[in-house]
Amino acid sequence: HSLIKRLQLHRVLDEHQGCVNRLAWNESGSRLASVSDDCNCLIWDAAQGKVAHTIATGHTRNIFGVAFLPETGDRSLVTGAMDCELRVHTIKEDGNAVTRVLRCHADRVKDVKTEPGNPHMFWSASEDGTIRQIDLRVTPGGV
Repeated sequence: HSLIKRLQLHRVLDEHQGCVNRLAWNESGSRLASVSDDCNCLIWDAAQGKVAHTIATGHTRNIFGVAFLPETGDRSLVTGAMDCELRVHTIKEDGNAVTRVLRCHADRVKDVKTEPGNPHMFWSASEDGTIRQIDLRVTPGGV
């Protein structure tokens, strides 16, 4: 009971314009990515509680998967959404993001996961009943 009594709200991160569906920490715990029904991916500076980057993902439906790609300096993320697409976003030095679209699922994407230490591979889970392993070194842009 004493632990519960000590718990308290530290901060509210409030920038999305829709339901927030998924969160993902970077490897060091300094950045938090959030995705939402507003089709944006926000990257938060955890210490300051402020948005460091906003990625207009290009998804056309609610986003349910997000993950930082390891070993990319927190500059590359993958998202998956109800539009059946996977998107790999790389933040350039000027702050803008370049996005690569992967169309390999026949139904809504529910989640994405990465492998620690591997910036080239990730997995996606979809309502089409499949788990896809994506290797960015060999997967063409329009799978």
